[in-house]
Amino acid sequence: AEPAVAAVLSQFVYKKKISRAKWLCLPIVIGGVILASVKELDFAVSALVSACIANLFAAFKGNENKKLMDTEGLKDRMGSVGNQFALTAILGFLMSIPVAMFKEGSKMGEFISLWKTSPALSINLI
Repeated sequence: AEPAVAAVLSQFVYKKKISRAKWLCLPIVIGGVILASVKELDFAVSALVSACIANLFAAFKGNENKKLMDTEGLKDRMGSVGNQFALTAILGFLMSIPVAMFKEGSKMGEFISLWKTSPALSINLI
């Protein structure tokens, strides 16, 4: 659904015209996702809502990054699109730390003790 959300946001929020070919490809992509998940009997509404929110923010991030790269002289100052992606990823991580601490901070002690006793966790996390 992310391509559909990105197309709708681009068209109606950012006022960027989406080509007819892209609009015609969306039902095929969405249909493929539906077919792939048809046999899924264990359905959680909270997972669907979380995925929809993640898709919405990913679409906003993509559109904002494109708008940012269209800024005159920014490509020269940043060096490349890869640097912009790295900065976006780092900033996103840093902004998610307070939310993660709010939601899961009470389990930090349990995590640290598991980190010390489980080599699989400590090796794979690094």
